[in-house]
Amino acid sequence: EEDDKNVEELAMEEVAKIMQEKADEEPSKALNMDLVAMRNVKEDFLKTDPSEEEVKEALGKVSHIRLDRERIQAIGDFLPTLTHITNLYLQCNRLEDISGLASLTSLRFLTVADNFLKEVKGLSDLPGLMFVDISNNVIQEAEELVDALPTSIRFLNVKDNPVMVGPENFLIAREAIAAALPRLKQMDGYKITGLEKRAARSAYGVPAFSDEEDDDDDDDDDDDDE
Repeated sequence: EEDDKNVEELAMEEVAKIMQEKADEEPSKALNMDLVAMRNVKEDFLKTDPSEEEVKEALGKVSHIRLDRERIQAIGDFLPTLTHITNLYLQCNRLEDISGLASLTSLRFLTVADNFLKEVKGLSDLPGLMFVDISNNVIQEAEELVDALPTSIRFLNVKDNPVMVGPENFLIAREAIAAALPRLKQMDGYKITGLEKRAARSAYGVPAFSDEEDDDDDDDDDDDDE
């Protein structure tokens, strides 16, 4: 029975591998207004053959944009014009650069997991960003990563990047991130306490928290005491 289970698991893995190889062979898609509308505007509306202005008006009422699994390789010119959106889903694409997102200053939630990102330039310009998922990319440098992240982040997923591989790299990256992000509450599903952040900031010689940030940390530490 155990052997049968192993054979079944291997068969499923092989099928998944074949499907992924076929997907990789398919051409990339352009991230334009048509693609954004197709994924985020009601189909009945699109069947009315709306004008470009009508499509833009409809998208102006959408706060959550989903563009995952579309083989997108570049941000393009249209998405950065949607400065009102608060949640953006771009996971499982082919992105190598997300600096074009710097204009989306209303963003609160962003996932760009499972892409080809070596860096995340542009995110530091997003002052309200609270949740970021950049897991399973090819980010290698902790210092560059920290410099690119806004201090507003509370929840961060960065696992399955080279920067996090190996016990030593993991500890260095975690400490650097904890020191740089005073509001961080959770990283890769694990809680970041106020005590850990203060120790990290001390190790890196980073100035003390502001009163407001200290209030957040006091809440964390109170939870630990319960």
